[in-house]
Amino acid sequence: MNNIDIYIFSYDQEQLPEFFFEKRVTELLPEERQKRIARYKFDKDKLLSMFAGLMIHYSYYIRYGDLVLPEIMCGEFGKPFFRNEIGKEFSVSHTFRKGRGLVAAAFSSEPVGVDAEFIKESNLEIADHFFTEAESTYIHSSENPYESFCKVWTRKEAYVKCSGEGMQCGFDSFSVIDKKSTNLFFTEIYPDSVLSLYSAHPYHNSSPAIVTAGQLKDFCMMLLENK
Repeated sequence: MNNIDIYIFSYDQEQLPEFFFEKRVTELLPEERQKRIARYKFDKDKLLSMFAGLMIHYSYYIRYGDLVLPEIMCGEFGKPFFRNEIGKEFSVSHTFRKGRGLVAAAFSSEPVGVDAEFIKESNLEIADHFFTEAESTYIHSSENPYESFCKVWTRKEAYVKCSGEGMQCGFDSFSVIDKKSTNLFFTEIYPDSVLSLYSAHPYHNSSPAIVTAGQLKDFCMMLLENK
């Protein structure tokens, strides 16, 4: 059985401890992540990228018990992977809406893709143009079409993240709600967000692990002490 672990961290930017705004926290991240953060103009984007980097490192430590994070490379279409680490696959997703951030990380021994999004009043016409006909019908006939849209969208994102094709793969070229594929997806619906995971093997674990700001802070302190 392919063992998959999912970790989720959500935060309110206004209620974050001052610790996470200190330069020394960002300096714990790989150089490439630090450069990416520096290119962002707004604090909300810098924070979100920083937490994405921290969640990758924290989740790696929790799963493998190793404080040293392997070098992260990217494939042709942006799929991240650990250099020279066979059997250690991961995927990360992050999103921000109305002062709140959400980061999800998934780890597996085989290719995996994860996506998380806040539920919002999306333009449902997107489904008509970029989803399959069955998916569009499913969304428009749903009692909660925005939630259903988010479910389909996150599943498609998770699939292309797993495959490594990215947006090169047309969203209308595959279905995420038919009987053949639905057991390869795991979807968790929260009051204001949706998380979806795709793997070639069904997800059998319990619910995703919730990570707190306190846990991330303690992890950062441990990294600082071991520098």
